[in-house]
Amino acid sequence: MILPRTLVWAMLGFSLCGINVVLSSTPLSAQTLAQTIQGEEPERLPPEPIPIMQEFDLSREQFEQLAAIRNRYREQIIQTDEELYQAEQELEELMGSPTATESEVREKFRQVELLRQRLAELTFESSLEMRSVLRPDQRRAFLERF
Repeated sequence: MILPRTLVWAMLGFSLCGINVVLSSTPLSAQTLAQTIQGEEPERLPPEPIPIMQEFDLSREQFEQLAAIRNRYREQIIQTDEELYQAEQELEELMGSPTATESEVREKFRQVELLRQRLAELTFESSLEMRSVLRPDQRRAFLERF
């Protein structure tokens, strides 16, 4: 399966979600674990390099910049995705409903399409920002990996 490039870049961003906790060999404090479970960023990065940093030769600064970009877009992407899922469910119900009018179905379809477009735009914008943090060789390595 070939993934759209914007989705690939977004995967980098979302793979940074908690990666400093999950892939670190340092013990987790209760506070750090709670922050991770609640979707918050832990306050610290691990002292040693983690696999994604090594695999793509990321500096700590690059890692922190990528995590910051992910954090800026995370809530918007999650919210839009949830709204899209709900709208798709409603569209499916309308399509199967014997009482839904054609105009109701069309309106819901337009809503679904607008949400898809919004999600694609958010993903693209976050991906474009992440791309700007990486060197050309890192971009190539990431695309080859994913």
